[in-house]
Amino acid sequence: MAIRNHVLVKDGTLRGHRVHMDIGEAQPNFIKHLRWAMHYLYDPVTLRRSVLAQMLAAGSDEPGVALREILLGAIQALKPPQHVSAQSSAWRVHQVLQQRFVEQYGQKETSADLGISARQLRRQENLALAVLTDFLCARYDLNRQDMTESGVLPTAEQEGYPDRTTPSRKQELEWLQRSVPGEPVNIGTVLQSLVATVLPITQSLMVKIDITIPEGLPMLSVHVIPMRQALLAVLTACIRCVPCGSVLVNVETNDMEVRISIRSFRAANSNSIVFGVDAEGLRMAAELARAARGSLTILSGAKGQEPLAAAFSFRTVGHVPVLVIDDNADTLYLLERYLSNTRYRFLGARSPEQALSAVQDQVPQVIVLDVMLPGVDGWELLQRLREHPRTRATPVIVCTILPQEHLAQALGAAGFMRKPIMRRDFLSVLDQQVGLQATEPS
Repeated sequence: MAIRNHVLVKDGTLRGHRVHMDIGEAQPNFIKHLRWAMHYLYDPVTLRRSVLAQMLAAGSDEPGVALREILLGAIQALKPPQHVSAQSSAWRVHQVLQQRFVEQYGQKETSADLGISARQLRRQENLALAVLTDFLCARYDLNRQDMTESGVLPTAEQEGYPDRTTPSRKQELEWLQRSVPGEPVNIGTVLQSLVATVLPITQSLMVKIDITIPEGLPMLSVHVIPMRQALLAVLTACIRCVPCGSVLVNVETNDMEVRISIRSFRAANSNSIVFGVDAEGLRMAAELARAARGSLTILSGAKGQEPLAAAFSFRTVGHVPVLVIDDNADTLYLLERYLSNTRYRFLGARSPEQALSAVQDQVPQVIVLDVMLPGVDGWELLQRLREHPRTRATPVIVCTILPQEHLAQALGAAGFMRKPIMRRDFLSVLDQQVGLQATEPS
């Protein structure tokens, strides 16, 4: 069987030629699987379900992560040399792959940025995926037997993949909310990586980026995927609105949170065309920042064509004190592990006396209470905490083996969990209580 391969030649054009490979009828289904994987590029849990993970990342401990790195590396390898004209078909293929999948831009924004219609973008996207398919098949020496054994020949629908071309915003954000709430992140490493990602844009628009990252920054407790996408959206928006100008990225901390400001500056006496700011893109960035357990504030330039300035705030690891009251040492140890490397700082107490003593030293932001305690009954302790001047405003989450949710609510508990509990559920309940406190009027 024969397929048409698209080859990048020295002048940056794409030329098709016939090559004999034993995967002809497999290629269309490979592209279906590739398209699906590209839309879930930053979801390693879902990505490992892809048959491409079985083909290209077999044996990896984290096949979803490994497949993502393979795909990102392939897109980078398809980037034409700098001497190739920016108007070439090779650059268009790379731009489509970069914007639609690496930077996760929507079709409307990508078509506007590239100056083509939505229909043209769909054709360009199909071409780009075909080129990427040819590249992967050649690099990994795939043949028909590989395709059959890995399940590429059946359609994506037969593999149980969702019957859609791209997940909606709501579906993506729902997935983010279901995922592990936080992980320790080095913001300096993330920002340096993002500056490298936008290098083609800065070079094409002749924009200079200055980044100031102080030493000794605390780790952030965030969901890194939406944080990266939110920062990337604002950074690219700032670059686009000041061709030939500059963008300043500055990081500050007060130990409880890290603030990242991104400001664009127009070049003096510049006659370059100034692109307007995509308001929808900024709204999406704000939603992503919230999903990452942070916030985004637009300081200026959200409307019209003036320079843009924005600021992100993300909480640092271990700055939210949580008091866990439980007489079982194993339970205290488990919940302390659950809170490690998150924004929560563990405080433990094995008796009502220790708990009341602990709140004299520091008022926790959330209290987790087991009701089966020695001496003073946990329900009685709950009432004491609700009446204590230092904890009357602190939400108490009852955590017990007893099916007593209604009683807990009647006695003033803010939340209820039945033992045993999973880390994801535990952090989700804490996040909910901290989020409610943040939205209450002062």
